[in-house]
Amino acid sequence: MKIDHMNPEEALLAHKDLESNFSLGMHFGTFQLTDEPINEPVERLKKTGVTNFEVLDHGESKKF
Repeated sequence: MKIDHMNPEEALLAHKDLESNFSLGMHFGTFQLTDEPINEPVERLKKTGVTNFEVLDHGESKKF
């Protein structure tokens, strides 16, 4: 899926390069399309400690 999607590290780099105030991860965890565990990308992103890049739980919503 590399052609169409970023891994967590690439998404975080884009977040920093764009000097984003807030980013929201999406298009993850619906279908098992990789060899890694389905929730691994979310866990890798959370481990970075970046607080203004969020990932919502399935079915969760957020008001902006």
